Amino acid sequence: MRGETILCIASRLWHSLWRDTQPIMWRVAKQNRVLYFEPSRKSNRPYLAEMWRNWPNFVTLRAQALHENLIVIPTPSSWPVARRHLPRSVLQVTTPWVAKINARILIRHVRWAMKAYSVEAPILWLYSPFHVDLVGKFEEKLVCYYNYDEFPDFVHNRRIKELLRLESGNTLEEIRCKRS
Repeated sequence: MRGETILCIASRLWHSLWRDTQPIMWRVAKQNRVLYFEPSRKSNRPYLAEMWRNWPNFVTLRAQALHENLIVIPTPSSWPVARRHLPRSVLQVTTPWVAKINARILIRHVRWAMKAYSVEAPILWLYSPFHVDLVGKFEEKLVCYYNYDEFPDFVHNRRIKELLRLESGNTLEEIRCKRS
């Protein structure tokens, strides 16, 4: 793969502990342009503090070029799922709505960056099943879902049936068929 533009919707901050996400994108950026969209919050900080810290990302497209082909773009804050604090019956109703709101916020921000960097027909690279609603929103030519963990098996995620649906093997293909 050479000369492509990859929209990486990352699950880790670029300058955090390096796991699979950052080294893969670093290598891909050697022969392709990568727009690395950082998650909106640091997991060890309270939601309100992170929303306040990320407020500028709602009104300004901030970016840091790490080298000519790798651009790190912080995203606006997303709404919390609150999976630790709500009963299963409430989560089954609220989780899909929160995911849709968060997707709309992220779609707006990614399109803004695509326009600023003249991106056409990118490759969409996803790391989280919560980002499945982004598929088909950027006129992408290809979608890569890198499944690096068993999200439904995490203690706090077991209660979310929606997550199990998103993790099913046919979900991305089903979405493509419905949108075609």
